[in-house]
Amino acid sequence: MRGLLAQLFGGHERTAKARKNTVLMFFLKGISILIGIVLVPLSINYVNKEQYGVWLTLSSIIAWASYFDIGLGNGMKNKVTEALARGDKKLARTYVSTTYAVIGVISLVLLILFLVINPLLNWSAILNADPALVNMLSSLAIILFANFCITFVLKLVSTLQLALQEPAYASSFDTITQVITLTLVFILSKTTEGNLLYLGLATSVASIVTFLTISVILFKGKLKEFAPSLSCIEWKYSKDLVNLGMKFFIIQIAVLLGSQLNNIIITQVIGPSEVTVYNVAYKYLSVLLMVFTIIITPYWSAFTDAHSKGDWAWIKHTYTNLTRTFLLFVVGALVMVVVSPWVYDLWVGKEIEVTLLTTVLMALSIILTIWGTLHSFLLNGLGKLRIQFISAVCGGILLIAPLSILFCRWWGINGLIFAHILVSVLTSMWWSPLQVHLIINHKARGIWNK
Repeated sequence: MRGLLAQLFGGHERTAKARKNTVLMFFLKGISILIGIVLVPLSINYVNKEQYGVWLTLSSIIAWASYFDIGLGNGMKNKVTEALARGDKKLARTYVSTTYAVIGVISLVLLILFLVINPLLNWSAILNADPALVNMLSSLAIILFANFCITFVLKLVSTLQLALQEPAYASSFDTITQVITLTLVFILSKTTEGNLLYLGLATSVASIVTFLTISVILFKGKLKEFAPSLSCIEWKYSKDLVNLGMKFFIIQIAVLLGSQLNNIIITQVIGPSEVTVYNVAYKYLSVLLMVFTIIITPYWSAFTDAHSKGDWAWIKHTYTNLTRTFLLFVVGALVMVVVSPWVYDLWVGKEIEVTLLTTVLMALSIILTIWGTLHSFLLNGLGKLRIQFISAVCGGILLIAPLSILFCRWWGINGLIFAHILVSVLTSMWWSPLQVHLIINHKARGIWNK
C-alpha cells in the first residue's frame, strides 16, 4: 500500500500536488454526481416536465451574465499563479483585491440594469411557456439574477484556490452547495406544492450561504495573506487583468453561443419538453466530461507555474500522459452508450424517452469536447490564446448558433447535437493540438506562439 501511494503521489512536486487534488476531487465529484442523479428526478417530480424545462432554460439565460466578468476570473488565476511562482505574495494580493473590486462594480451595475429592464420583459414569450406564468417567471428571474450577482463576487474565492493549485478546495465549495440544495428541495417536495419560485429560492440560498460563509472563514484564516482589501486595490493592475481577461472573454462568449443557447434553441424550435430530453442525455454523458475535468483542472495553474519557471520537460511529459488518459474516455463513452437504455430506465423512468441515436451523437460531442478541453487547459495555462480566439470566433459565433438552429429545424435535437460535432471537427479538433505540438517542441512562431 505504501509503495502504491508513493508511486501515485511521488515524483515531481508539481505532479504530486496535482494528483492529490485529483483524488480528492474524484471523491467530491462522486458525491456531486450522486446528488445530481437524485436532484434531477426530484426536481422534475416537484414541478413537472415542462416547468423543469422552463427552469433549465431560464437558468441558462441567467448563466449568460457570468461572461460579463470579461475574463477577469481566469486573468486573476493566471496572474496570481505567475506572481507566486516569482515569490511575490504582495503582488498576488493586489491582483486578488483589484479583481474583487472590478467584478464587484460589474455585478452592481448588472443588477441595477436588470432590475430596470426586467419589468419590460415577457418571460412567458421568451421561454415559450404558459402565459399564466408570466408574473411568477418575472419574480423567479429577479431571484436567480440577484443570486448570480452576489455569487459572481463570492465565487472568486474558488478562483483563488485554483490559482494556488488547490482545486479540491474549490470543488468542495460546490459540493457543499449541492448538498444544501438537495436538502432544501427534498424538504420543499414534502411540505409544499410544486413551485418554481421555491425552487429558485432554494438554489439561491444554498449558493449564497455557502460561499459567504467559506469566504469569511478562509480570509480570516488560511488565506489571510491574500484577503481582498481596499488598501491593496491598484487600478493600474486592472489593465493587466483586462488585457489577458479579454482574450478569455471572447472565448467564453463563443462557449456561450455554442452551449448555453442550446436550451433556448430547443425551446423555441421544438418546445420546452424536449429541453428535458436533451438535458437528460447531456447530464448522463457529461459525467465523462466531469471526470476528465477533475483530472485536468489541477494542471491549468500547474502549467502556468511550470511555464513561469521554464520547466518545459515537465510540461511535455505531463501532456503526453494526459493524451494517453484521453483514450480511456473514448472507451468509457462506448460503454456508456451500450448500457444507456438501462440507465435511463432506472434514472428517469419510461416517461422521458431518449433515443439511441441521440445518445450516440451526444457521446461523440462530449468526446470532442474533452479533446478540446485537454488542449485548451494547457494553452490557457501558458497564456497562449490567439489560436483559441480565432477558433472560437469561427466555430462559435459564425457557425454553431446558425447551424444549430437550422439543423434543429430539420432533425430536432439530434440535428442540434450534430451541428456541434461538425463545427468541432472543422475547428478546434485540429488547431489547438497543432499549436500545442509546436509550442512544447519550441517550433511555434508568429501567431502560433501567441
